[in-house]
Amino acid sequence: MDYPRWREYLAFLKEHPYREQNGVPYIETGDGGGPPLLFLHGTLGAGDIWWQQIRVLAPAHRIVAPTYPRTEGLADLANRILGLMDALGIDRFIPIGTSMGGYLAQYLVAHHPERIAAAVFANTLPPYLSIRLRVWTRVLLYGLVPEERLFKQLRRFAENMVFLYEGANPFHRDYLLNALEKIDKATFLNRYRIMVTPFRVPEPEVPHLVIYSRGDQVIPRPIVERMLEAYPEAQKVELWGHFSYLSRPDKFTGALRWFFQNHVAALSPPSNT
Repeated sequence: MDYPRWREYLAFLKEHPYREQNGVPYIETGDGGGPPLLFLHGTLGAGDIWWQQIRVLAPAHRIVAPTYPRTEGLADLANRILGLMDALGIDRFIPIGTSMGGYLAQYLVAHHPERIAAAVFANTLPPYLSIRLRVWTRVLLYGLVPEERLFKQLRRFAENMVFLYEGANPFHRDYLLNALEKIDKATFLNRYRIMVTPFRVPEPEVPHLVIYSRGDQVIPRPIVERMLEAYPEAQKVELWGHFSYLSRPDKFTGALRWFFQNHVAALSPPSNT
């Protein structure tokens, strides 16, 4: 893996090494005057999966991007993340979550609204019972598959479906393949089970954005429609592909900047210029 974007990614990791607080690895950077951003990754990957958004947004925002530790469930993970933000002295923030991270972001909005300045739910699913049952079925099936076979299927998914459907750009394929080498089956299932935890769909009183995608190979279109129905007051942006923040980072980051500038601007301190 020796091509420009991969070298940029390695340079980012060198410039932004992970720290750890209470067993939670995280990247922290940025010192802008805008609301702090909390980036929440999906089932695969780590905090650095957001590197292309982080390097663009850091001049305007303080940014925290954790990698999830093994937890006892969604409430435990949320508490661990909030404990990290407390340790960093961050009270209110904007969670930006994709897939499983989007589910976690919804939970934070539902159970800790006092901490939320705005929210972004990307390529994720609402906590409806019928949808959670579908996820449970998948968890049970994954649990029955031997680890070697499961990860072979996931590698095939990254090499074929994701690569072909999301622009045939090698970076997102190679990132996901590399991420699969860093986790085991127990970690994968631990993260996947997060999305079967029940809670009431929040009614956010703060600005919130739903990013959804055509050609999403993970979130079927009927679930996308349910997600849009769950948040009728949300701003909405349509992109392409489940991993659009990797495969089309400029468009994903552009959607975030548009949301911040047009709907969260009142939360930011006035500019001195």
